Order: sequence, then structure tokens, then C-alpha cells
Amino acid sequence: MMDKPKKAIIYCRVSSKEQTSGYSLKNQEVACKAFAERSGYAVKRVFVNHEGESAKTKNRPVLKTMWEYVAKEHRSIDALIVWKIDRLSRNMADLLDMHQELKKLGIDVRSATEQTDDTSTGKLMRNIIGSFAQFENDVKSERTVAGMRKAVEEGRWVWKPPLGYRMGEDNYGKKTLITDENATFVTEAFQLAAKGLHTQVEICRRLRLKGFPMYEQRLNRLLRSPIYAGLIVKPEWTPEPIKGVHDPLVTVELFNKVQQILDGKKVSLRPRRRNHPDFPLRNFIVCPECQGPVTGSGSIGRRGKRYTYYHCGGNRCGFGSVPTTRLHVQFAKLLTAVKPTDENLRLFEAIVGDVWGSRHQLRISQERRVRSQIHKLEERGRKARNLLLKGTLSEDDYLDESDTIRDQIGGLQAELDELQVSLEGIEPCVSYCCDLLKKPAEFWVSASLDNKQRFQNFVFPTGITYFGGSFGTAETSIIFNVLGGKNAEKSNLVTPTGVEPVFAP
Repeated sequence: MMDKPKKAIIYCRVSSKEQTSGYSLKNQEVACKAFAERSGYAVKRVFVNHEGESAKTKNRPVLKTMWEYVAKEHRSIDALIVWKIDRLSRNMADLLDMHQELKKLGIDVRSATEQTDDTSTGKLMRNIIGSFAQFENDVKSERTVAGMRKAVEEGRWVWKPPLGYRMGEDNYGKKTLITDENATFVTEAFQLAAKGLHTQVEICRRLRLKGFPMYEQRLNRLLRSPIYAGLIVKPEWTPEPIKGVHDPLVTVELFNKVQQILDGKKVSLRPRRRNHPDFPLRNFIVCPECQGPVTGSGSIGRRGKRYTYYHCGGNRCGFGSVPTTRLHVQFAKLLTAVKPTDENLRLFEAIVGDVWGSRHQLRISQERRVRSQIHKLEERGRKARNLLLKGTLSEDDYLDESDTIRDQIGGLQAELDELQVSLEGIEPCVSYCCDLLKKPAEFWVSASLDNKQRFQNFVFPTGITYFGGSFGTAETSIIFNVLGGKNAEKSNLVTPTGVEPVFAP
């Protein structure tokens, strides 16, 4: 009875894409098939890696395909034949793992050019070959990192170009960042953020309207990147930021200003007109006759006492001059008239508490989800670093992976920052709001000029008219419309002309 013929598969790989156009792959296949014939193996299938991928990692499409085939057909495979052992892997740990896995499946690893059988000599040769292959990789990796570090110390960016730049060459033929068509949008994003007037959502919306695809998570990462201020930050290589040789898109001063706003260390305020504490209602009250804003001024009496008045900027209207004291008292009475009822405020507190509780539970769930995603990404980053240290992952692949992970974590961290709102803080907040709504007049009278103006704009978002000693119809904000009682309803009655007074002085 004839012995059952032995069967083998062949795996061929070149180490760089440049070699794929030569004869290396063909020569490997020919040599492996000749070895199979001499050794009495019938070749079942040949796996050829045409992409010229590095053997530092097992994450190779053709190698994965081969392993899938082995998993299904291992009972009919006696050997895996390679041209050289390092065709499988140049990482010693991976090489040993593959040998052990194949051995468990009853498959020998044979080299067409090296003695790698299971004899003591073959095992020694296999380990020596694998060790030298990893040593060569380690040396290359060290040289690559050293070269990158030297380039960074010279102020050169050595990673994937950030948004707004592309990789080019300077006059000396060295690689450097060069601005591209997106650079102006990046600069505009910083300028809008530095004003402190816009949320990141609003900035993104403005940029998208101009055709620039920008979203909140990406914007947050962009605004945090020192590279746009001309600085390269790599703490593990150099303790201080390195001034880059590339052209910055923003000044260091502008970048630092944005960081202060993002960190909450700089108060974000809207620019205000020139104001005076004696005239909080200036430019807020409108004269209904000439439709001009009411302004204010003062004069000194005979005994040196100062008198202040509101008056219209128009020359021919009948607004006249109204003492500030009188108008302020009338405005305080108006605030009292539109305040919510106690019953509605109690209902408001209960509803806010219920809604907040529901949303807080949802936020807790979302926060857990985001933290879990961040944890998985951090674990992925640690694994990538271990693979780099082992030589399984190339420096370029590791940097690309790190950039991707860092970007994703940055976006998730921004999402987490928005979700982290303390439930315990809602009760004093609601209590403060209700106290303010109960006594709007007292708050306005005792507030600073800035808070007076903010509050009066909050209560009457479209302003208010005043003529003939009384206020005209006022459009109140939604919270006063919803919570207002009888007085609030009365305050919203619209008179036929818009000039007749609703409230007496």
C-alpha cells in the first residue's frame, strides 16, 4: 500500500513595495516549489504577498488569508514552506507564536534555503535566524526614532500633516510643513474662538456654511494643537516646545488666548458699548415717535449737584428729558408687574427637578459609554506601544495608530467634558433662579451695570418703548411668558398704535 502523499502550502513575501516589480517573488516561488518537490511535498496552494508589506507585524492581508485557509484545511496540510524564515516574521515573539500554532495543527515550517527542521540543529538555526531578523529590525527602528528626534529638534514636523498643512520640501530639500487651501479656515476658527462670543457649535456651523467640513470634536482638537502657533510639543523627546521651521497659522498670543478661554480662565464677554453706571437703560429704551434709541446725559446745578436725565437723540420728537431716578423707579415697577406667580414658580421647580433627574440618568449612561470607549482606545494604544517595543509594529505604523487613537480620545474627551454636569448643583441653581424671578426688581436695582444690562435684555429681549411718562407694550422672554401670572398677561397686551402706555408711572 502506497503512503499518503504529503501536502504543503507556500508563502512568499518581499520586504518593500519597490521589490514587487522585480523577480524576487517569482524566484521565491520557484525555489519553494523546487524544495517541495525534492522533499516529497505536493503543493496545495501558494500565497503571495504582492503589496511589499513589512514583516514587523502580523497584520498583513495575505498572511491573514493564509491563516484562515490553514484553520479550515489544516488536516490536509503537512508543511508551510517559505523561502526564508524571516518571510513569516522579523519579530522573534511572533515567529515563535506562529511556529507553536502551526505545530499544534501538525504543520511543519520549512525553509527552502535554511536548515529549519525539528532537529536540535534545525531549532537552533531557526532561533538564530529569528533573533538576527529582530535585531536588524530593532536597529532600523532605533535609527528611525533617532532621525525623527533629530528632525524635531531642528524644528521639523515628522508625522502626518495636521489640517491646514501638507508635507513639502524647503529650499534645502528637507521635508517641512507647507500651508494648503484649508489654512485660512483654521486661522478663522482660532480668530472666532478668541473673541469669546461663539460656542464651538456656532464656529463649526459658520465654517461649514463656507464649505469647510468642521465638527465639534475635530475643532476642539484643532484649537488645542500648538503646531498652529509654530510650536512642536513632544515631552518625551524634549521638555520644552520647539519652534518649528514651518509658517504658523496663528500667533502664540492668539493661541494662548484661545487656551485661556477653553480652560475657563478667561471670561468670555461680548463687546459692550461705552457705558456709564448712571444710565443702564441707555440704548435699551426706544423712542416710539422717532424710533431712535434713548440716550442719557448729566448737568451740574447751581449748588454743584449733578442731575442726570434720559432723552431721545432725535431733534424734533416730543420725548423730552426724563430724570433717571424717575425712569428707574418706573422700570423697577414694570419688572415687578411681569414677575411669575408663586404657584407657577413652585411648579417650575418641580418640573425642572424631574427633567433634570431624567437627563442626569441619561448623561450617566452616556458618560459610562464614553469612558468605556476611551478605556478601550487607551488599551489599544498600550498594545500598539508594546508591539513597537517588540519590533512587531513599525515606527510609521505606530505613529499613525497613535495619531488616530489620540484624535479619537480627544473627541471623546470633549464629549465627556460636556456630559460631566453635577446633579448636586441643580438644587441651589434652581433656588437661585426662583429667588431672582420672585424679586426681579430688587435684583435689577442692586446689580452692577453689566448685570443690569444683561438682565433687562433677558427679560425684554427686543427692548421696550417709553413715551409720555409710561412704558409701551413689551415683549417678554419665554420664561416670563410661560411662568407669568395675571400681571404678566396684562403686560403683554398689545395696544393699537404701540405708543399708548400700559403701565402708569
